[in-house]
Amino acid sequence: MSQKAEIIAKLKETRQEIKELLSDIPPEKEIYPEWGLKELLAHFAGWDDATLTGVRGCLAGQNPIIIAPRGADDYNARTVSERETLPIGHIIKEWELNRELLLDLVKQIPEEKFDTQTIYPWGEEGTLANLVLGMAGHELFHIGEIKELKPGLLGK
Repeated sequence: MSQKAEIIAKLKETRQEIKELLSDIPPEKEIYPEWGLKELLAHFAGWDDATLTGVRGCLAGQNPIIIAPRGADDYNARTVSERETLPIGHIIKEWELNRELLLDLVKQIPEEKFDTQTIYPWGEEGTLANLVLGMAGHELFHIGEIKELKPGLLGK
């Protein structure tokens, strides 16, 4: 399997797993302090959006845009705050659309480009492949937290 195919499969796999996990959580239930389903999905949409910007910039040979110069916590707060007045249906659509856009973009990347070094939207350096795979890892992190730290959310 090519690196591109592995990345696409991982992005789809983790997205399906988080969808299934979150489908069991009532929207009004608090998942994290002050974050329910709406805020968590806004958080995911924001990071996929940042990744799209990073990948597009790298492929265009542009200087990277550091969207989280004050760190991930600040960016998390901003992306959630920017979406707080939007209805959950809008946020769900954005969350789904951003992942589809990311998958479409990955499909267009030539295989040899995945090893290109770049600066990530949060300031770290690494390969283009790891930038994109980071979004799958991000979802896996939250999947693990939700399963282990908040078993009461799932009613199990």
